[in-house]
Parts: sequence; structure tokens; C-alpha cells
Amino acid sequence: MNEFTEDKPHYNTLSSIVRNLEEKGSVAHEAFGNTLRYYPLISKEEYRKKFANIAIMGYYNYQ
Repeated sequence: MNEFTEDKPHYNTLSSIVRNLEEKGSVAHEAFGNTLRYYPLISKEEYRKKFANIAIMGYYNYQ
């Protein structure tokens, strides 16, 4: 949230995104009382490769 300077997204929006990433195995969390700390399970390079492959496949399937 601190990275957003203007038009910060609603907390529920960020929560939904993080929950989806957790379901897909990209992130996990640790509980500290009522607080959760999220951490990545895959590297930036792995994520970029996966995203790029999906984008390329989608592009060529729609051509």
C-alpha cells in the first residue's frame, strides 16, 4: 500500500489479489496474531517466465 501515491486501491482489492496468488502457489503467509506477513514462493524470474509464456500463448491462439 505504501507504494501507491494516488488512488490507492481498496484494502479488499489487494486482499483478493494476494489470496488468488496464494491459491496459485505464488505466495504464502505467516500468522502473527491478527496480522499476516506474506512472502513469495517463486522468484521474479520464474513469475516473469510463466506470465510471458501465458501472454504469448494467448496472443497466438487468438490470431
